[in-house]
Amino acid sequence: MQFDKPLLSVLVPAYNVEKYIGACIRSLLRQTYPAIEILICDDASSDNTWEKANEFSDDRLHAFRNSNNLGKNQTSDFLLKHCKGDYVTIHDADDFSSPDRFENQISFLVKNPEYAMCGSNYISFLNNGKVIARSNLSIDDAVIREQIKRQSQFHGPTIVIKKSVIADVGGLYRFFKRAEDIDLTMRVTEKFKVCNLPGYYYYYRHQPFSLTNDVKGYSIERLAHFKLLYYLAEERASNHGIDTLMLGDMNRLNRLVSEFKKEYEHDPEIALRRGAFRLLYMRLYSNAVKVAWVAMVDKPNIINLKCLVYTLIHYVKGKIKLIRTMERVDPGLL
Repeated sequence: MQFDKPLLSVLVPAYNVEKYIGACIRSLLRQTYPAIEILICDDASSDNTWEKANEFSDDRLHAFRNSNNLGKNQTSDFLLKHCKGDYVTIHDADDFSSPDRFENQISFLVKNPEYAMCGSNYISFLNNGKVIARSNLSIDDAVIREQIKRQSQFHGPTIVIKKSVIADVGGLYRFFKRAEDIDLTMRVTEKFKVCNLPGYYYYYRHQPFSLTNDVKGYSIERLAHFKLLYYLAEERASNHGIDTLMLGDMNRLNRLVSEFKKEYEHDPEIALRRGAFRLLYMRLYSNAVKVAWVAMVDKPNIINLKCLVYTLIHYVKGKIKLIRTMERVDPGLL
């Protein structure tokens, strides 16, 4: 298909999302911006994700299937090699986008060619459609550039990025199995102008047992990888944009992770406590209590008890607030 507008490639790595992939694809096919291609790759799912994805027939839709489970990073890299777009976005397969999302983002990037990446605010919702949060991300390049040195300034699936800059920043996703999108957005922000649009163009489905929110995922290794994330940013700042990972020095990289892990070994439950606070922030109250409880069981002490009590109090408050919340996602989107 020929378009008189820049082509946007929407990459959708998908794994065991048979319940949600349909809503995702429908939201992409109904976009008001016409010049898109949608590349979906089923990452060797054990459910009917592949069958559900192939229920749709549209010239803009292209489906691939991995014979073995490769994970999000490798699957995204595979799709990137097959895409033809001037712009790229990586869309989570269990979420969906508003119809005017890409029209607004591409319009901004075309009118402001000095910008290489554009994200947006987003709405978080539960599987029953109840809205639990609206983001408040900074929209200003200067603020983002300063704040990203300390914490993430983007929600990864909302970003649209110029494909031409990906090679300039060291590739798409790299070493990190978690926070891979934070690593990417940091590298882009360091070299190019970026922003978030103020509108709410993305709908993020809260999954209590996702890789990001799984109780088992809060470990000192996770903390060490986050510390590595910011360490590499410091390396790039002092070494002309080059870090250890770009040099391919995996021995040094693994040594750094080991060193960072040792810093937490005197108090390994710190990963669980931080996880509990993060889950409270994400409105995953039951998960937060579980994580705080595991910390208390692993090592009964005052600091872990305080964490558990604090989490229980906010669990009750949060549940009451959720019960009272009336806003819901349009049932037609679910």
